[in-house]
Amino acid sequence: MNMLERKRFFKSQFILAILLIMALILPSLPSNANAAAAVTSFKPVYITSNSYVKLENADIIPSSKGRMASFAVTFYNGGSAPINLRDYWVRLKSTSGTKYVANLIESDKTKKMVPAKSNVTLTFYSEVPASISLTNLVLNVIKFDFSVAGYEKQLGKFTFPASYSNDVKVNGYKGVKINNAVINMRINKSTISKGTDNNVVNVELAMRNTENFEVNLSNLSFYLQANNGAMYQIKTTTDTTQGVTLRSKILENIKLTVSLPKAVSSTGLKLVATQSYGEAATSISLPIVKFLLSLNAASSTTANNYAYVNGDYTYNVKVSSIERYSWLNEVNIISKMEITNSGTKTAPVPKISGAMYLGNNAEIPTKPILSDSQVSLTPSGSISIYYTGTVPASTSLTELKLKLFEKEGETQRELTTLNTPAVLTNKTVAVGSENTINIFGQKLTTKVTEVKVLEGSTNNLYAAYMDITNNQETAIATSRLAGYLETASGNKYTVSIIKTNNLINASKKEQVLVTAELPKEVDLANASLVLGLAYNDEGIVKATDAAIKGYINAARYALPLPLQEGSSFSNLKIGAYNINIDNIIAFLNDTTIDVDLNGTVTRDTSYDGFTNKKFSFVFEDLSTNLVMLQIPFEIEAASGQYVWKAGSNYTNIVQNMSNKLISPTFNVSIYEEINGFKTRLVTKQIKWSPYLNWADPAVK
Repeated sequence: MNMLERKRFFKSQFILAILLIMALILPSLPSNANAAAAVTSFKPVYITSNSYVKLENADIIPSSKGRMASFAVTFYNGGSAPINLRDYWVRLKSTSGTKYVANLIESDKTKKMVPAKSNVTLTFYSEVPASISLTNLVLNVIKFDFSVAGYEKQLGKFTFPASYSNDVKVNGYKGVKINNAVINMRINKSTISKGTDNNVVNVELAMRNTENFEVNLSNLSFYLQANNGAMYQIKTTTDTTQGVTLRSKILENIKLTVSLPKAVSSTGLKLVATQSYGEAATSISLPIVKFLLSLNAASSTTANNYAYVNGDYTYNVKVSSIERYSWLNEVNIISKMEITNSGTKTAPVPKISGAMYLGNNAEIPTKPILSDSQVSLTPSGSISIYYTGTVPASTSLTELKLKLFEKEGETQRELTTLNTPAVLTNKTVAVGSENTINIFGQKLTTKVTEVKVLEGSTNNLYAAYMDITNNQETAIATSRLAGYLETASGNKYTVSIIKTNNLINASKKEQVLVTAELPKEVDLANASLVLGLAYNDEGIVKATDAAIKGYINAARYALPLPLQEGSSFSNLKIGAYNINIDNIIAFLNDTTIDVDLNGTVTRDTSYDGFTNKKFSFVFEDLSTNLVMLQIPFEIEAASGQYVWKAGSNYTNIVQNMSNKLISPTFNVSIYEEINGFKTRLVTKQIKWSPYLNWADPAVK
């Protein structure tokens, strides 16, 4: 290798070594932070042959008195003796010659000297009129010299061309000196969520402390600056009285969110970080960095989806269904809001609430249907929140919307307005089919098993027997149902629910009676039941005496034909029991009726809850409606005159009839009873005989 090649080789190695050293000592940045701010370069003002003043930063922002201009200048001492800073100052004036007072921030007033081969940065500020911009200002560097007129010697000046900008470009970064530490800062992402009256801007700011010590940023504030210059203060999700603390060399992501009026343009927005100096009322805030923002749309008011960002968590909010149900001569509207965790880690349930509106301004008084609290959402996990409101039956829901609000402490702010989908139609459950319920922690199946019409003196009682099966793994008290009975002509009748409060074990059933008291002339052909889970102000109702406000997740049950009376005394179903009558022997001894009754009672053990278990034997003349003898029974009651238990039973009734009419030929009937109404299950014409067992089908 010749001498020239050797020199080139060592020169290249030296340059490479310098680059490697610079790579090691420069603070690390996020991988895509490779674009720095494009700032106009100012020529330094030399104060000696080897010492100069350099303009580091200049900015101007709105203030209460007009505008606040600030300038950071660095004095570099390249000589061998210290420079006395009391010999130098800056003077600020407009290009037209108007002078403004330049003040030094309080913390810089203690800086008196610039040691040899070192530098010192001073920050000056000045209140200027609102009409002034940086291009209208001139910053002069002066030296106090008592040998010249006016005692000031101008060393040089800094002017600001129209192209001047210290804004950090999109995807760029900047190293900012804060509290004696260099902090690298950049924007990770910024989104805008458009609402009806306001837009919400969310910004994630990355900050890395390049020093070997912690830095507290309690004197740092953030603003969003609109393209018209207006400033909107931003709160961070970590706002505390102590501020944000940056640990050494660790990348910290700060979440910022602010609500902007709809009229403020989303183009040309800037994130401004300011630092406060001084104490309380005398403190001032000066900008230290500005970032240009490129906002990605997080939601649209034309859809029913909304992307919500809160701190480290992102969610998708939508209206997944609308239900409309008749209730007490009005209409209940049920809006289902679904919140999904869109992130990759478990997130808390956000504090978002909803309110229903017709159009944008007609609010429907809205209440949530309370459910068991859920505190977190796994990735892709969701929670459903139901809201209810009541309107007149004639109200059109074509303009129904759900407005979303975020609550922080006592402050509530609007996020957006969601359009709602079409009103759901009731799902139809065919005769003999099951309906599955899986909301509010309820996992049930329901099925109408039979229908009976029970007669009263003036009205009839329509009774549908419904099985409710507990599909959960633990015992529960099943929820109460509510709704109405609807005839084929569209007439609606309020129903009552007769049920127990028993705990129903897993895979076991409860028998519920759905009843409606109706005029005798009502046509019940093709009638149906519309039933859903009942709710009140405390949530889904389980207690039978709770004040119901409406129902949710309703289904329309097609109904079987009412049960007709039979002629067999076997397999009579009363509630959860089957009864087989083995013997009915009735004979007349002068004026005394003597009746022997034998029967077997079997309980259906698939039921853990049921209510009806009353029946009666009636000896009656159907041609004259003469009742000679009525014997009421109750199954497995704790006490009573006539009680039959599970297993074999025998009852003997002897009754004197000397003062009553007796028919020679009559019917023996068995009736089921509910609340004073009764229906005849079986009847057979008999006559008095001590030898005939009328329960025997062979006996005619």
